[in-house]
Amino acid sequence: MLLLRIFLISFIFSAVGCAVSQQSRHLESGDFALAYDELLRTNYKNEDVPREDLVRKIKEAVGGDRRLFFNQMLKIVDGHDYTYVPKYVRSKYVLDFALRDGLLDSNGHFDLDLKLREKILKNAIASPKVLEDVELISVFPELKSERAGVVFSEYKKMEGAGGFDVEKYLAIRKILIDSERAELVAEIDLSLRRGVASRLGSFKNGFPEKSSMMSILLYVNETKNRDFDGQIQEIVGKTNLSKKDFLRDRDSSNIGIGVVYPDFSEKEIDRRTLKINFVVDGDDIVFGEVLDGLEALNSWIVHSPDAKRKVSISRFRFQEQRAAPQLLTETVSDPNFATLLFIPRNASVMFDYSRSEYSVQWSMGVTDALAGYGKKTVAGRRHASKIECRNMRYQNVFGGTGALNFPPNDRVSNFCNSTNSVDFDRVRNDAINEIASEVLKLIN
Repeated sequence: MLLLRIFLISFIFSAVGCAVSQQSRHLESGDFALAYDELLRTNYKNEDVPREDLVRKIKEAVGGDRRLFFNQMLKIVDGHDYTYVPKYVRSKYVLDFALRDGLLDSNGHFDLDLKLREKILKNAIASPKVLEDVELISVFPELKSERAGVVFSEYKKMEGAGGFDVEKYLAIRKILIDSERAELVAEIDLSLRRGVASRLGSFKNGFPEKSSMMSILLYVNETKNRDFDGQIQEIVGKTNLSKKDFLRDRDSSNIGIGVVYPDFSEKEIDRRTLKINFVVDGDDIVFGEVLDGLEALNSWIVHSPDAKRKVSISRFRFQEQRAAPQLLTETVSDPNFATLLFIPRNASVMFDYSRSEYSVQWSMGVTDALAGYGKKTVAGRRHASKIECRNMRYQNVFGGTGALNFPPNDRVSNFCNSTNSVDFDRVRNDAINEIASEVLKLIN
């Protein structure tokens, strides 16, 4: 108990002194800006943070050379991965405090502040919502007037490098619209039009990946340019898609075909849907689960009693067996050295365990009545066992027992852990999915 209390006390003191020791390490290694940044990490809005002692040490160390502190702070501003607003805001407060404390002069503060704003605006191309944050705009009021110039400059760099990123161009376009720079919007619209036309011309056999299609749909939705509608719809018609690609709603992060082309989407869904009348002779309740599995594998398959195409399932059998758990006790004859140190001399080590088993087997005939399709017998079996250990203990020579909170040797550890995560419901679901997969091979 005494050792535990000493450990807890030392842990508490080490946690309290962690920030201070981190500052000291930065200070000793000459990373003065990092030491200052560390001091303000969690209290950057607090005017009363005791900074005097650290500021004095930094000034003594740099000998009045503010360029050293400036260069170190520049590395922090350049190196930070500003992925969310609080980091921008904290960096601004740190720069302002450094100016007030005489660690930066007005020119150095101006340059770092400008660098920080440029970084914000460049990152806003990937995350435009950053510029909608009220606190950020209140801390950086210059962003409103600077944003158009900075993001348009980034667009020019991308153009010069020969790259074309639809989503980045659209993000820049939105910032330019919000900045009321119609002449710059017109220029980027022209680049977008050329780039989209070039992209569409290369998609002869459908969109190569979903992201390509989504970016084109986003372009149409954002710009309202309908000149490419026919070409886009033709390419969509050649693309392998799931039903949810058409049904994705407006609140989704990826825009769906049905949002941009609702009428075309309805027609395309009807064209792609494969209606089949499944007639089942046998366990039709379980086969209802097989149908769910079929639709999960191919969302275009729909069971419809009125369908012209008929698939017969004959003599469907799905037999499950769950054996009652066997409760057993085992005595360990070879506990390891660590266990022998823990238990009384000549004590026995034992534990209880349960062994459960599950098996399922199925068989059926599948006949597709449509001419040119065939007949198939689907059969299979799955089996799983599960061992769960509990109540590891020792028993001394007088009959007294005590808990053992760890496996007594590697053999017992492997025995208890090898199958304890087996899920019989998952085994059953895998069997259902295997049946669905076999049926799908015939009707596809």
